Amino acid sequence: MMFTDLIWIPVFILVLYAPFACYWDLKHREIPTGFWTLLWTICIPVTILLYAVQVYPIEGIIVSGFCIGFYLIAGLRGVFSGADFWYLTGISVFLVTNPVSGHSLMAATYLIFLVVSVIGFALLYQTKILNKYLDSKPGFPFMLQISFALILTVVLG
Repeated sequence: MMFTDLIWIPVFILVLYAPFACYWDLKHREIPTGFWTLLWTICIPVTILLYAVQVYPIEGIIVSGFCIGFYLIAGLRGVFSGADFWYLTGISVFLVTNPVSGHSLMAATYLIFLVVSVIGFALLYQTKILNKYLDSKPGFPFMLQISFALILTVVLG
């Protein structure tokens, strides 16, 4: 197996997490402790290896760091909470090269799709389409936007 085939592992795991994260966020507005353990345990060594064998461009670290800094500032300003930050960080760190398109530095592309997703969900919120999901618990389920932007990034990025 070529090292480039390993690019699929983090992307597959990130996408696999999306429906479960959305479910927990819609149902309980919080993610259970230890939810992200598998993601980080598998993806950290794979990502380090892909940087070491130069499958990922070294600039990916800089782009990921910039995006994580942006998410940290947004989180500290109350835009979203802890689990959202951890998923956004995981996407920024582990989605460096898109295995579908072959494009790199996907953290920046993801950030663009995240803005599009937030705007789209804000429009849905204004039309009251999401009311039956949002009235049951306080807060807004940001995992929906995060997951939708991830899917857009993998498919269109």
